[in-house]
Amino acid sequence: MADEVAAEAALVSVDLDPLLTGARFGDPGEALERLEEQLPRLENADDPERLLQGLCGRIGLLRLVGAGEEDLVQACDLLERAADDQRQPVWRAVARALRAQTSVDAGDVAAAMGDLGEIDLDQVEAGFSSLAGHRLLEILSDVYTRLRLHDRADEARQRIEESVTSRSLLDAAAHWVGWGSELAHRAVEPIARGAEEPDLVLLDEAAEIAARVDDLDPGEVPDRLVRAASGIRALAAAYRGRSSESLRLLARDAFADPQDLPSTERQVLILAAMRAHALLGSVATARSLDEAATQHVGTLTDLVFEVARARERLWLETHAGGNPAPVLRRLTELLARLAWQGMDLVTDTARQSLEHHVLRAESRTDALTGVGNRRALDEELRAMLRDGPLPMALVLVDLDGFAQINDRYTELVGDEVLRRVATA
Repeated sequence: MADEVAAEAALVSVDLDPLLTGARFGDPGEALERLEEQLPRLENADDPERLLQGLCGRIGLLRLVGAGEEDLVQACDLLERAADDQRQPVWRAVARALRAQTSVDAGDVAAAMGDLGEIDLDQVEAGFSSLAGHRLLEILSDVYTRLRLHDRADEARQRIEESVTSRSLLDAAAHWVGWGSELAHRAVEPIARGAEEPDLVLLDEAAEIAARVDDLDPGEVPDRLVRAASGIRALAAAYRGRSSESLRLLARDAFADPQDLPSTERQVLILAAMRAHALLGSVATARSLDEAATQHVGTLTDLVFEVARARERLWLETHAGGNPAPVLRRLTELLARLAWQGMDLVTDTARQSLEHHVLRAESRTDALTGVGNRRALDEELRAMLRDGPLPMALVLVDLDGFAQINDRYTELVGDEVLRRVATA
């Protein structure tokens, strides 16, 4: 029996970090199978943090293998219930952010904003330096960027930056590549709108952030992250007219479609390579890169890069004596799909929805103590009676002699007493 217990403990103690790293930078299908084998053991172990980490990682893996919306929502719900059971508000916020991310993938902005509106960053700020806090801010930055709520995305990235030195080198590298990719996407948007060049200030900022990966121990950073960081810098160099530097940074990715990279990073590298080759007069190579990368796209981020690349191809065909007609048809179709007015409407709707949820939260919060008021209590009780386990108990607390505190020490002191009792 002792040997069986020891063997079981050894299985539970398996480090999840390499497994989840393999999910992000290796074979997600294999990693998902291995994680599914570990989760039942984690559920029986006395290590709630590892269980929550595993459930969160499972959602990321399901996304990578292309799971459907229903499966992803169920996985997010499972993480949220586990976080509630363990009284882990940061992990609960992570679950809601992941569910919002799933809704954005499905094009349901209203549902996404409903979950985002339930996340109070001020209440979980103390946990930002933890693994859960780091993941929360990364997910929020991605969701806000895709909703084009750039001020909120910048706020999330700045919060990560404040504690990134306390994280692993891998987390730091992933953060800088993610941040740089988000800025590169925003920098390219003017081209999609019809400008002749991107926002070079934003693009230089993206390159500066991505360059921080070079200062890390290369043995600690996966090759895919290093290539993605170099691609961001190559894009900035290409649009600054430094084509040779751009191709040097791209290395082998200057001549082939980097299909093993995530969509945004892949689009950055392809656009950088195409621009650099076009400036050097390597027309055939630029054409082949564009034609190999053309694909059916659906997300706004993909569409922005597709439009930018189509404009580059149009410039190339026009100046190299090619046939611009097919490119014009392609560009017209992409612009119709992009529907910038629709994008602006999405942004406005998202912001209004978020403000609505903030106001709704404020109407259910006591301004003095920050805890829920009578309206919040009524709603919570109805939800618990409808969905929660029975039997249940309600504890009421009365502060005896509180009026005397106000009379003797003034209401300012009385207010402080209420705040301290509320947080006890």
